[in-house]
Amino acid sequence: MRLHVIRGLGVLAVVVACGCAGIPANPPAPPVSTGGAAQDVCHVNGAVYCALNPAVTDANVHQTICNPAWTRGLRPPASLTGSWKRAIAAAYHLPGSLSAYEGDHRMPEADLGGDPGAHLVGGAWVLTDQTVTLPTGVRVPANFADESPASPNPKDHDETALHNEVCAGRLTLTAARIQLRDRWLLSYPRYRP
Repeated sequence: MRLHVIRGLGVLAVVVACGCAGIPANPPAPPVSTGGAAQDVCHVNGAVYCALNPAVTDANVHQTICNPAWTRGLRPPASLTGSWKRAIAAAYHLPGSLSAYEGDHRMPEADLGGDPGAHLVGGAWVLTDQTVTLPTGVRVPANFADESPASPNPKDHDETALHNEVCAGRLTLTAARIQLRDRWLLSYPRYRP
């Protein structure tokens, strides 16, 4: 089943290889988290596996991802994420039916503070700065991919379980992000620039 999830992850691998603007090809080594700024767990050996919401840190999880009021309006509407999903499928000629895929955040935005891809500004959804340009010229969030099978899938279970551990104080946000990255994002063997 993981092979299907990985197929969606290949989308960013191709984009990273082209050195698209907005995502550094060789970022500096991530700092050790001290509870302030979030450790960048998304950049590994020059590859970009996800993107983080800079507003979410180990120090403020109870005010952000563990607070239902904060997460309520975080996810962009299905009309917008659906357009990203269609653009990715078209750009990479993904096999099968579009309904076999879920447009999903690589690092979950509400569960683990991944970049949501867009923010509501003055009544309109505006892309965040963390985007990639597809071969077709369409910009999509760097933290978004078409994953198969569609929900529910095993990655969803892990996202929820890690979120619950963080909110219960049994795991730091950084440790949870690393676990999700290592289990679901690093497993694609050719995911390198």
